[in-house]
Amino acid sequence: MKPHFNVGIFDELDALYPDTNAHLGKEIYQISSASNSFASAHLMVSDLTPGDCVTFEIIGPHGNYKLFELVPVPVEHNTGLTTRTECIDHMYNPYTIRRAPFMIYEALRPMRNILQATGTSLAVAFRSLVNVSKYTQQKWDILITVGTLTRKVTLIVDAFPVCVPPCGKDSHKYVNWINLDNVAELHYCTPWSDRWLAHVKSYFKLAHYGRQNTAWLQPTLFFEQIKDHTLVLNEKKLDKLIQIIDECGLYYIQCATVAGRKDGDWMASEAEVMITGEPIPGSGESTLASIGEQLYAYLVKHNLEERWIQSFFDEPLDVSSTVYKQGVSILKSVMPNIPILDANKSAKPIEGSLTIWCPNVADYEHDLDFYNHRISEGDRVWVYTCLEPTGPYLNRLLDMERIRTVLFGWVASLYDVDGFLHWGGSYFKVNPYEQSCVCMNTEEYTNYHSDYASQLPAGDCGIFYPHYSGAISCTRLEGHRIGFEDLELIQLLKKMNPALCDQLVHTLARGYKDYETDLVLYRQTKHTLLSTLNALQTID
Repeated sequence: MKPHFNVGIFDELDALYPDTNAHLGKEIYQISSASNSFASAHLMVSDLTPGDCVTFEIIGPHGNYKLFELVPVPVEHNTGLTTRTECIDHMYNPYTIRRAPFMIYEALRPMRNILQATGTSLAVAFRSLVNVSKYTQQKWDILITVGTLTRKVTLIVDAFPVCVPPCGKDSHKYVNWINLDNVAELHYCTPWSDRWLAHVKSYFKLAHYGRQNTAWLQPTLFFEQIKDHTLVLNEKKLDKLIQIIDECGLYYIQCATVAGRKDGDWMASEAEVMITGEPIPGSGESTLASIGEQLYAYLVKHNLEERWIQSFFDEPLDVSSTVYKQGVSILKSVMPNIPILDANKSAKPIEGSLTIWCPNVADYEHDLDFYNHRISEGDRVWVYTCLEPTGPYLNRLLDMERIRTVLFGWVASLYDVDGFLHWGGSYFKVNPYEQSCVCMNTEEYTNYHSDYASQLPAGDCGIFYPHYSGAISCTRLEGHRIGFEDLELIQLLKKMNPALCDQLVHTLARGYKDYETDLVLYRQTKHTLLSTLNALQTID
């Protein structure tokens, strides 16, 4: 008989580690949830003996729930204070949740009701669907048994009839770049095989679940070089990808960059066309025009003009501003009224090119007047994060508080921002369960000269984790989902009572580096948001 083990229930936004003591959790935890959403909590089981079988029994108001095993991933180095990791800037970053190296529970692997302990602890996520027609307090008892000993924790859910709108065309624009070539590598399948297409669908389905309404497609998947420098659009391949996108409920399509920096040089002042490598300025100009013409003809043929967003090349700098404007001008001339979006480092030097600006959150706040002016001129603005900004800014790296991912939605309500972009949907170049900090292009097995100047911080590469059946979620993906659901509710309250809405939002967030991480305060504020909406809707 197992003499003892310990269980605690935690907020799903709490950081949990394999060495977290379950005593730090609670026996009863209470949260609030809107309808058409989910109520979740994490369970920590500690003081186990490897080999113990741990079973879970759920007693609650309905059967629409799931359990997930929380899978730990490594954090080898802390995020840097100013950039990438501390290995690069050699500055202590106080804005982290723990000093590296450490393991943290992150991926959510599906399970049924039993796990075998491989160590002295394990963690499980409980998630139930919430849909009620009137305010209801739901009680979930979770019984955890090891041997003959059973312990109980309870989740109380204040379920409100206030409904989160479905994710779609009118939702906040949100895209993670899901690298479909990488999907083939991670799942050991061949691009365009039935197995690959099934995995692609699993990634897009999970993306839509996570409130993503924009799919990112690499044009190298559906453009083929037939002779010399002639690129031809394979319409059947693009048809298939769009069919999957439609089936998964995503609306917008961001066509990835059709050009890049010449020779991959970050400071290049010239560009080169995808696949052929032709230079711009130079012979690449006619190829770029042909790419745009073929895409536009396809969009018109399939009535996709209002769904398509086109990119030229990523993160243009001042030094590349001239060629960037030249390339965008070519695309605009052959793809009329199709918006151009790229994550931008340059700003004023490329005025008149982008129709959707996408600075990182730090640059956006620094140049707020500029971006507000562009909006007044008819442009739109998204924001992005990647390996930067770091320090106190909102981002979604593994050694940051999970509530930071939630607060992207809250801060978006403070600004005239239409969308959020992140490159790292599924760009894992190594096994993400074994390594998180990656030195790009130098992780080859026999290479002993890792380029730490190019090391990406832990978590930057992805939030869609690979599983044998396709993509699985993680705590950071769930945080984004929660935050963009919250944004829908905030926007609803803003229409009903703008002053109260502003007061509530400012309780938690004033900007991308001015916010609260206290989970008790977050839960209290969200309860107030839901109860206020419920009262106002009842009056109406």
